[in-house]
Amino acid sequence: MIRQYQRPNKTNDLRFPARLTAALSILCLLIASPCLSQESSPRGLSEQVLQDAYLAHLDRVRKMLPPHSGLPSLLDLSKSESNDLEKDRAWESMFKGIMGTRVITDPGARRPSEATSVLTNFIDTVGQASALPVRSCDAVMIASPIATDIHISEDRTYVYSRFSLQVSEVLKKSKKADIREGSEIVAVQLGGRIRFPSGHMATFILARHGFLDLGQRYLLFVWKPTTSIDIYVASEAYLIQGGAVFPIATVADASAYEGMPLKDFETKVRLVIAKNVNSN
Repeated sequence: MIRQYQRPNKTNDLRFPARLTAALSILCLLIASPCLSQESSPRGLSEQVLQDAYLAHLDRVRKMLPPHSGLPSLLDLSKSESNDLEKDRAWESMFKGIMGTRVITDPGARRPSEATSVLTNFIDTVGQASALPVRSCDAVMIASPIATDIHISEDRTYVYSRFSLQVSEVLKKSKKADIREGSEIVAVQLGGRIRFPSGHMATFILARHGFLDLGQRYLLFVWKPTTSIDIYVASEAYLIQGGAVFPIATVADASAYEGMPLKDFETKVRLVIAKNVNSN
């Protein structure tokens, strides 16, 4: 079940079901949803008022995300129409309805209280989520995000973040995964942040899922939605910091790994890889 909760501007694992084989039913509980349903309107607020609203908005978003998550990156439509130059977007259809079915439009920003909004989605899956989804993934690796951009799906019903990852170590890869140490790959996470031409800023997130952060190192579990293009989906990610690891999502029970030394965590992951199972 996918549940949506729209938090208006009041004082606010990327995990997907493995291979999307979990049964999903969609129930959209949309409360005060201006960022999806209204048409755009001419900007009526000063830039200073908007900037103040954005600062408060980011503070709310930070509190809504898991502790070790980065902040979602921004697509600024007030400066350009779109950055969607991808030719092959067929893979996007696999996630149709994942963030609801309403078309994303500019809601306008006529008053300070309408300058920002947060759309939070809840995904209910069948079965327990795995902290170490080895079997469900095509690759396990250590990598650093070096660039990111935000995209709106071709049907304009959801937002996703696309990351360029510099791979430093490959722990596991399947025949589908063309990943080598020292190479760069592209991985996506659902969610992101958009500034519309009106000045309205909307953030789209999945509850209990975190975002990768540029310049950081992660131990990542990724899977490939199609063999036709070199795009991966980030399923589970652990921030590597100070020689220890920290889960950036709270969907699965990864509390046992909070602050675990990287060497010990890598040993645990390699044992799970040898068994080729999903594990907690």
